[in-house]
Amino acid sequence: MIEEIPGAWRDTLAAVGDEALPGIAARWEGIEEVRFGDRREAEECARLFVELARRAPAAGHTLYCVACL
Repeated sequence: MIEEIPGAWRDTLAAVGDEALPGIAARWEGIEEVRFGDRREAEECARLFVELARRAPAAGHTLYCVACL
């Protein structure tokens, strides 16, 4: 299943400051369905998502989420 991420969600993600990434990583570590090697890996993943959200509008791109059930 492929779902378009709403522009408002993308913009919210793009607005996340770098100082918030450690807190996001700490919360993401608690997600049962996702496995990170450690908090540093979770933080890097969060940083990559934020950077992608920041670049998308300038490139005229939309973000999508792929889910496998």
